[in-house]
Amino acid sequence: MINPENKLAEIKNLIQLSSSCRGKVFGEFVRDVIVPKSSSVSCNQISIWFTSENDCKDFVFKAKISFNFLQIEKRVYALYCNATHTIFVKLFVSKYLPVNDFDVNCLTYYYYDGDFFFGREILTIKPELLIESIKNKNFLMFHNYGKNLDDNRIKKINSEYLEKGWKMRYNGSIFSERLTSESII
Repeated sequence: MINPENKLAEIKNLIQLSSSCRGKVFGEFVRDVIVPKSSSVSCNQISIWFTSENDCKDFVFKAKISFNFLQIEKRVYALYCNATHTIFVKLFVSKYLPVNDFDVNCLTYYYYDGDFFFGREILTIKPELLIESIKNKNFLMFHNYGKNLDDNRIKKINSEYLEKGWKMRYNGSIFSERLTSESII
């Protein structure tokens, strides 16, 4: 089994490479590994956002040279850390950060000039507040996402958040127990 510190080092090297191509990591990996400073790296997915197709292509080209990095499907790659552990890397190309669900997924992480930094792409949310929300296991569900809840979204909220002790804010209410389709109405 791969040493967690070695796996995290491999992932940090990938983040450095993505940052050199103007990519920023966001979502689950930032929320569940980077902010809590977890060395267990239980997360098996990294989402990387680029604002241009050329930057994304440049990253993929360099990653294939530098890592055991293979395409699984369009914009989804596997980073093979060893024979038994794989990290899936999802690539997004969009002018704006492609987050429409929860505020804590808007925190970005990138490497610049010899150090790692947190950023934000939604101007009304400060990185420090997002970090504090993640540490306190609190999140805000965006209104448009909540308006269109289906069974898959409810399952995601329950399994990724509420069952792990998070509290969700939505429409002035706080939810900490397992959601059902009736509990949000």
